[in-house]
Amino acid sequence: MAVRALNSIFQQWRISTPTLWNTTGDPCTGSAIDSTKVDSSNINPAIKCDCSFDNGTTCHLRELSFGGNALSGSIPKELGNLQNLLSLYIDSAGLSGGIPSTFANLKNLQILRSPDNQFTGKIPDFIGNWTKLTILRIQGNSFQGPIPSSFSRLTELTDL
Repeated sequence: MAVRALNSIFQQWRISTPTLWNTTGDPCTGSAIDSTKVDSSNINPAIKCDCSFDNGTTCHLRELSFGGNALSGSIPKELGNLQNLLSLYIDSAGLSGGIPSTFANLKNLQILRSPDNQFTGKIPDFIGNWTKLTILRIQGNSFQGPIPSSFSRLTELTDL
């Protein structure tokens, strides 16, 4: 499912993947499992996998970074299918529109960095269900309305 979601996102944003990525099979190969940091400018966009499951035979996509790209349009709803995603970096990526409702599925998310885009609408209530969230950066956007009361459930949050 992760490969399909990633390829759909790349197609929507018209970006080509780094040659070190395997987007036809297991995306958790090559640079996605080495020591490269997800925010490395050499591999952008970047993914990071954790392959320690089932005695090293199963990998999970953990981090995804699109930050600092000149993208346009909205966030693809398919990102909400990456339910085991821990970190999402889309800062200064040139995106706009609202946060897709499918993002309600990202309950394992620990870090969301999405400042300096052109996101609009209300800050979604469902973010309050991301109770593992430690870092939430959404400044520099065009959100309207109050901070949702559901944010009171974000007891792990250390950086807002």
